[in-house]
Amino acid sequence: MRIFLALALVIGLAAFASAQVPTVTVTATDARAAEATKDPGTFVVSHTGGAEKDLTVMYSIGGTATPGEDYPALPGKVAIPAGTASAVITVMPVQDKKPEKPETVILTLTEDPAYEVGDEKSAILTIWDK
Repeated sequence: MRIFLALALVIGLAAFASAQVPTVTVTATDARAAEATKDPGTFVVSHTGGAEKDLTVMYSIGGTATPGEDYPALPGKVAIPAGTASAVITVMPVQDKKPEKPETVILTLTEDPAYEVGDEKSAILTIWDK
């Protein structure tokens, strides 16, 4: 009886450990944005596994472009609705009068217990003046 219970416990733990935790990745699907033409750039955050419930993915922003000046600040999280595999994050450049060199926006996925971060954990897009 003890062996049976121990075996059941081991099988239960193995099933729990293998429960599907989503793996998230990010790509810059439109890596070129332009101020002059108001052409946005886009990141797509995707996941595999665990699509049966909404998933909120956290991220940080870096790069040489200034949030709130070169583009509206991004919230630092994106929701992927249940039953879907991805969500889009749009970076809309702000047109200003000063000539600038190309500036980058780097989105990096943040670790969280709700998901695993895959190999494609960062993506870069560039904001051009024209």
